[in-house]
Formats: sequence, C-alpha cells, structure tokens
Amino acid sequence: MLCLAPRWNSKEQQKAPGLEQGVTWHKGFAFAFQVLGYFAWQHGAFGQGVIDDYRQCLDGCAYEKTWSKLSAGDRRVALAIAQPENGKASDVRRILGMETNQLNPYRSRLIKKGIVDGGARAHICHLA
Repeated sequence: MLCLAPRWNSKEQQKAPGLEQGVTWHKGFAFAFQVLGYFAWQHGAFGQGVIDDYRQCLDGCAYEKTWSKLSAGDRRVALAIAQPENGKASDVRRILGMETNQLNPYRSRLIKKGIVDGGARAHICHLA
C-alpha cells in the first residue's frame, strides 16, 4: 500500500504552492492521488522530481493499460477528440467524417471509461 502522508522537513514545505496544484492533477482518481502522495513522501518535498516520477508512473501503470483495452474505433475517436482546441463535437465529427449518430456510441463508451468528459452540450474533451 502506498503512503499518503508526505515526509515534510519544514513548515515552509508544508505550504508549498506546488503541492496544492499537484493535488488537483489526480482529477478524482484514487490511484493517481496515491501515486502523487507516495512520490511526494519519497522526495520529502513537492517539486519537479515528484512531477516527473508521477507522470512516468501513471503513463506506465494506468494510461497504457487503459489505452490497450480500447477498440481500434475508440482509439481513433479518442485521438480525434484531442485535436480541436475548442472541444466542439462538430469539429470532432468533421475530423472523423462521422454523423452525430455514428459518433455517439463511441462518445458514450469513452465517457463511461472515464477518458472523456461530455458534460458540456455539443463539446467533448479529454479528462486527463
């Protein structure tokens, strides 16, 4: 089990502004929060080393696993969603050459898997 309590050396480190930002990175995923806490504890302070280790661990442990379980169609749609900066579903459909009824099943699956957010009307964006 990963330790969640960082090993602080001083009161100043407890107030590190980077830690507050880092805590928001986990986006509600318990595993990511545990990884962040573990590396903050290992390093004794929140800094670039924590960020680098955190990203590397999540890439290898979580993101690659999630990506490998997606169908070819889901991967194609996930890549297309990442392209437009405005997140408009119409732009994603244009990139894919799909109609709304063709995109919706992929969108629904990717939302259920926690990969994209479809909460805003007519917009789709990646969560992480």
